[in-house]
Amino acid sequence: MHTPAAAPPRFHLSPEQRIVYRRYAGLALPRHTSYPIAPVWREDYRPVDFRADLAEIEAPLSLYVHLPFCERLCYYCACTKEIVPPAKRREHDPAEDVLAGLHLEVNRLADAVPHRTVRQVHLGGGSPTFFHAHQLKRLWHLLAGRFDIAADAELAVEIDPRITTREQLSVLREIGFQRASLGVQDFAPRVQLAVNRQHSFDLVAQTVAWC
Repeated sequence: MHTPAAAPPRFHLSPEQRIVYRRYAGLALPRHTSYPIAPVWREDYRPVDFRADLAEIEAPLSLYVHLPFCERLCYYCACTKEIVPPAKRREHDPAEDVLAGLHLEVNRLADAVPHRTVRQVHLGGGSPTFFHAHQLKRLWHLLAGRFDIAADAELAVEIDPRITTREQLSVLREIGFQRASLGVQDFAPRVQLAVNRQHSFDLVAQTVAWC
């Protein structure tokens, strides 16, 4: 006799929770990595204006470094990214181009905000662990060489369990990173297939254990 599969559990919201949900669901909130948000951009805002605004900052700084590469495309992603499969990377590694560009950008920004303590550093993407361990170390030396990063600064990184190695995590920990965000959307195979982000529970568990 065939026994039908149990239906997935349904989550019931209280009347108060429904009010909160509907209020936030109706808001067109900006993505946190897009700041200032696109609607407030102006063509008359020039580099000299940007430097003048930076010079007025007196509070400690937070640095966000966007590392835009991934080996595979996740269908739900709306971040700025470039898909670079391993075969394409063997022909030319774009991570080296980013490091070269960051060298210029870091120097310009550091000159514009001298004597400011950095309290937070976040590496996002893309997949920051697209960068090899030695490249992550070089990236940190770029930042630490020009910015006064507090000894107790919060250092966080986004990692993709599918491509993250223990060596990368060891380097990040050696640098001082204390927080890691794992991109795990779901463990259901049909959902993973639909969003094109497939990984096993054991793989994620191993990455968490390494962390």
